[in-house]
Amino acid sequence: MTRLSTGILLALAIGACSHGAGLAQKKQPPVVLTFVLPVGSPGMQQDTGLDLTVRATSELPQVKVNLRLPPEISLISGSLSWTGTLHAGEERRLAQRVRVVRPGDFTLGASAEILDGPYQGQVAGAVLYIHATPDAVRWSRNPGAF
Repeated sequence: MTRLSTGILLALAIGACSHGAGLAQKKQPPVVLTFVLPVGSPGMQQDTGLDLTVRATSELPQVKVNLRLPPEISLISGSLSWTGTLHAGEERRLAQRVRVVRPGDFTLGASAEILDGPYQGQVAGAVLYIHATPDAVRWSRNPGAF
């Protein structure tokens, strides 16, 4: 066996031993917020669904979620806040119906604050970017999309 093949086998063996050992794993936040993008491209003054998914990666005895709408978006139904318990792996979908009332480029945000337990005080967030014209409203999770 050549020196090169011995080195390759040794590198593979070290990699196999350390794989899954958590050496290079990124630590997950205890709560993750994700906006579910509306289906299609509704026009202004049209109601559309806007959902926010809240997923716990750890036990969260009490978490408070707030949704912040800019003045260009009206809440038709649903709630802008929720407080409750989430178990590790649990996902909760918060559903709202909204209407874009003015054209422009703006953002809406959501935040989750952990109120109790070992992660107390930690905060997570999500942002949704909106580009509204009289003909269509476009939504994106990416700031440079429009």
